[in-house]
Amino acid sequence: LFKKEYGVSPKEYLLNLRIEKAKQILSEKDSGISIKEVAFAVGFKDPLYFSRVFSNSVGMSPMQFKSRIENE
Repeated sequence: LFKKEYGVSPKEYLLNLRIEKAKQILSEKDSGISIKEVAFAVGFKDPLYFSRVFSNSVGMSPMQFKSRIENE
């Protein structure tokens, strides 16, 4: 039923929410928060897994995303 309503599985939906929240946190300029802290803040227990999921979803690593935002 969930997939029929939202078009994705519950796992994919949750991952998408976590990645969007991570992007929001990483977009805060001068926050000084590390990638590891972002991973934990959005519910990932393994920062390397977070980086892999983020990269697959966004097309760049969390560090690249953060650098891009800071340079804008």
